[in-house]
Amino acid sequence: MAGKRIGRSVYVQAEAIDAGLSNLTEAEQRIYRQALQILAARFRTRRRRDFPHQVVHIKGTTVRLLQISSLCEPHPYVTANLKVDVQTGTCEEDKPSGRIFHRLETILSPHEPAYNFHYAVTQFEEQNGLIGRGAPMNKVGFKREWREWIDRKYGIDAYERKIRRLRREHLERIEPDEIELVNGTAQYNGAVGPDAVVVDHLIRTARPGQRVLNFGCGAADRNGGVPHSVRLEQEGLEVTNHDIGDHADDADPDALHGRYDIVMASNVLHVLPSWTALAKTLADISSATEHDGVAVMNYPRHPPSFMGTTPEQARLTIEIYFKHVCVAPIKTDGPVFEAFFPH
Repeated sequence: MAGKRIGRSVYVQAEAIDAGLSNLTEAEQRIYRQALQILAARFRTRRRRDFPHQVVHIKGTTVRLLQISSLCEPHPYVTANLKVDVQTGTCEEDKPSGRIFHRLETILSPHEPAYNFHYAVTQFEEQNGLIGRGAPMNKVGFKREWREWIDRKYGIDAYERKIRRLRREHLERIEPDEIELVNGTAQYNGAVGPDAVVVDHLIRTARPGQRVLNFGCGAADRNGGVPHSVRLEQEGLEVTNHDIGDHADDADPDALHGRYDIVMASNVLHVLPSWTALAKTLADISSATEHDGVAVMNYPRHPPSFMGTTPEQARLTIEIYFKHVCVAPIKTDGPVFEAFFPH
């Protein structure tokens, strides 16, 4: 890709400390690991996976461990920032700036599933003079400034249509091994069984006769029914089951061909293992939601997530696919998102 890069950057998964570091030199990797040791000493009560280090940016002896909004966006922005100087041993925790972490300053590993999407976006933007030689937005800037530049140069509506097409072509997919991994998380006990917060919320708020899609329904239990769907049907709701993959006998293979008043995804988002799988799931949920309907999804505050994403990142990604997202007034471990007006 064209463009001068400032410093050295690499995207890594929060759950895989050493993943994606092949783009760093041995000296830079050594500096990075020294920074992690300093952080471990500073934040003794925080787990190592809690450090916002989905993007590592190294310049001299300074290491910035950044958390970005979402790789499903063409231009993610910084939501958390830790700066460590390995020479002095100092550590600063900066407030989120909202600055875009520009691809021309980022080395995204080709092994990252979202790489093809960002590569395609970069090619499109370079070919249309949006980034690269002569363009003013080659460095880290703010989202508002970027949108103003795009609107003047290309038209924001046309740009967003193009990004949606590139997202469908290069990002929204879930691989067979990922489906197998997701299916292995299915269970019907505790907070994902009788105490499922999303199901309880719908029982309190939905109206009898409304059409509900149980997205990620899971297999039937030993009583022969899908527990969440059975509970909703007992309340007079019309429930259709859809599962990720084909291991659920009670799932309707044509479920995604229709639209529903309510799409429920109970304990689904946080078990998805990649940004591409998250994008595919949210695209399916959005397309299945009636224009005046609602999609209801939960995200635990401290999820056993394969990606290490936070509830804030989940919400920012949901907002790509819905015009309005709010948090339901429920006391629970993590937010229950209500998403309206699908794109």
